[in-house]
Amino acid sequence: MFGPLYNSQPVAGDVQAAPGVPGTIAVVARSTQIDPSSLGVAIFDNSTPRSTVFGTNQAADANTLAWGASASGLYGLNVENGNADFYTLAVGAAGATLVSDVKALLTQTGGRIHFTGGLIYADNGQVLNPTTNTLAGTFNLATVGPPPASVVAVDTTLNLAFFATSDRTSGILNLLAFDATHFTPQRQISIPSLAALPTRIVRWGADGLAVVLNNGTVLLVKGTFVTG
Repeated sequence: MFGPLYNSQPVAGDVQAAPGVPGTIAVVARSTQIDPSSLGVAIFDNSTPRSTVFGTNQAADANTLAWGASASGLYGLNVENGNADFYTLAVGAAGATLVSDVKALLTQTGGRIHFTGGLIYADNGQVLNPTTNTLAGTFNLATVGPPPASVVAVDTTLNLAFFATSDRTSGILNLLAFDATHFTPQRQISIPSLAALPTRIVRWGADGLAVVLNNGTVLLVKGTFVTG
């Protein structure tokens, strides 16, 4: 279903559950043998794929996905080959089809995008309004090291954006909290002797953050750093 390049030892590059529709997911197939690696975006209902796959034969290169407010819209970003395509996709009964492709708005290499509160948040600190395809702002991150050197989780109830950034040279992991409306820094924790890159940050519970590092470490933070 992903075209003739599908025999290049594909794996799931990103999997995202559709909002409000249990059993429906969007999947990026990624090759382990070719670059750019994306083999297309498919929609599955349980184990059954919908017929239309977006971006087969490397016609488009979406590597990270985020559903919009409903299961009828999906966003994708090319974080591999420098074109930085931001895709808006319509999702219907047949699958995912292209609505628009805007280049070089989000410029991160590697990492993910996240949709919350009507905006797209990129792991590199950029924020995009997907309705107008314009930048809404940028969080000022001091990141050092190979990408992705930062990851983001947004809590719209607290109006805070949380980042984990890594300085591989010094071995310091920084946790940053920003005002999500004004993009201003609120507080920071620096943790030494963790020479690893963050790969995911998750808000959990009333006052918790979980940070996954690429060396297998999971760091848990609770308390007033999260809630203020």
